[in-house]
Amino acid sequence: METIGQAIPDRIRQLIEQNRETLRNTTIFKEMLKFYGVTEDELLREYGKYESAYKTITECSKCAGLENCTMEPRGYGYNIVNHSGYIQLSMFQCEKQIAFKKLWKIQRLLESSRLPELFHTKTFATLKIEDGIQEAYQAAIEFCDNKREKGLVFAGPPGVGKTHLAAAIMNDQLNKGRECIFCTVPELLSDIRKAMRSDKETTELIELVKGTSLLILDDLGAEKTTDWVAEQLFVILNARLVRMKDTFITTNYQKPSELIEKLGGGLTGQRIVSRIRELCNWINITGQDWRLK
Repeated sequence: METIGQAIPDRIRQLIEQNRETLRNTTIFKEMLKFYGVTEDELLREYGKYESAYKTITECSKCAGLENCTMEPRGYGYNIVNHSGYIQLSMFQCEKQIAFKKLWKIQRLLESSRLPELFHTKTFATLKIEDGIQEAYQAAIEFCDNKREKGLVFAGPPGVGKTHLAAAIMNDQLNKGRECIFCTVPELLSDIRKAMRSDKETTELIELVKGTSLLILDDLGAEKTTDWVAEQLFVILNARLVRMKDTFITTNYQKPSELIEKLGGGLTGQRIVSRIRELCNWINITGQDWRLK
């Protein structure tokens, strides 16, 4: 006759075996067996670790953006590390989580980089494609599909869709986990001026603008041009050219010669626009101001 002390372990072992059999018959168990190439016993022994890593692989492959991440904690995943038979689970940050943290840092240093709420909804799908914007639209799509090696200048009168197109590029690249800065040129220069006056994080701020993966400068030429402004623009654009960083620019000045004059004319304006032409392909956008329609 069995005692209570003997019966409990036997029942527990029976339950464990029943659970093992249930696991063996699940689709995910069979998928993991095939994926990892381990035996059933090996998989059962470290099932929790293998499952966490496999969830990372399957969930991240259909990523719908950081805001829709189903991992716990959000923005992190898990890898399996095999140390001579000892299975260890290691956590890592996904690229979009890293990009999100970089964006937060950028916005802390650069007030001008805080993309207005209006622009968060600007995508390629919401852009009305008319005759005057087709070339720019196609070039933007090609860039986002990694088919263009240079940035773009969108040049044209107000209200033809230049900023909408630039914001669509920004939102596309952010969703792909890329570090980006979007700011109007007058506001960017104002941020730099404030930082220099207070001598607070100036070097870090300037370095962000020079080195960020994608910089979108909206409304170049709207600023009042002074020697200081021209110097800052040259330093930023020259650094991005040397570092081979993607740069996008919108401007109301449709001809490079017009922008040269706006930026001081002579050698000063030529040096800046020369860097722009090497960084970017120049595309004119025409049409009526949709805001006034």
